[in-house]
Amino acid sequence: MTREEMMQAKAEIESKHITRAGVIKTPGKFCGEPVWAVLLYDWWLDGSYADKAGRDQESGENAWAAFTVDDDMRAVFPDLDASTFAVGIEESDQGFIYSRELTEEEFNNLGEQEETEESREEDDPPRYNRV
Repeated sequence: MTREEMMQAKAEIESKHITRAGVIKTPGKFCGEPVWAVLLYDWWLDGSYADKAGRDQESGENAWAAFTVDDDMRAVFPDLDASTFAVGIEESDQGFIYSRELTEEEFNNLGEQEETEESREEDDPPRYNRV
């Protein structure tokens, strides 16, 4: 996706949601998440942009996806600074989206230690916490 296309997508997202300082304030699945999380979720559903994706071992469906950040993305979303190598998103069982900025090391380690719902304690936080 070109920088211009990302800018158009960002403007469309911001026209549909109440945002403050780049964070979605509209109640719903994206509330509390950065604007870029909505764009990445659309890319994830499209299936054509994720650099890495994991699957829930029970359902076989995508559980999370990660996308590397390039200069165009940083230009459109200035909250993604140089220390952000990639961003990840995860959809909860209740349908909420959680996102996280990842370092290169975190990105490279994704998927190496897949965990199933049975191996994770109920009180453990999701793999991606709110930014």
